[in-house]
Amino acid sequence: MSLYRKILITLTNNLFRLLLFFTISILATVWLYTDKNYIPTVLSRNNVYEKIVPALIETNKDQSLTVGGDTTLDNPQIQQIIYDSFPATELEGHTKTVINAVYDWLGQEKSVFSFSIDLTENKQRLAEGLSDYAIDRLKSLP
Repeated sequence: MSLYRKILITLTNNLFRLLLFFTISILATVWLYTDKNYIPTVLSRNNVYEKIVPALIETNKDQSLTVGGDTTLDNPQIQQIIYDSFPATELEGHTKTVINAVYDWLGQEKSVFSFSIDLTENKQRLAEGLSDYAIDRLKSLP
């Protein structure tokens, strides 16, 4: 009789764990799916938008920006130019655009998943900042 009892306890225990796992997963999915503002709120609360540019710079810090290899993202002036070109508020707006497009598509408000993000101003600021940096550097050379 103890063998049957052990088998029954093991099956019940595993079934309870499986049921608990799927219940939590379903509730989390429903919660995320129905609340359009949940993900942007979590991202904002955890300062993700302020961490994106520094993380990208840190990841690519050792890569050369020039053919000679003497200019890298390790330069604080270049880092500041990049920070100024891609401010956190604009990244937040772009992220919300993508998230809203996903929710609209999932909620069948739109039949096609599409979104548009215009980075023209950001690229222009980056190009102007880098060109000003290059001109200042050329002027400082003997």
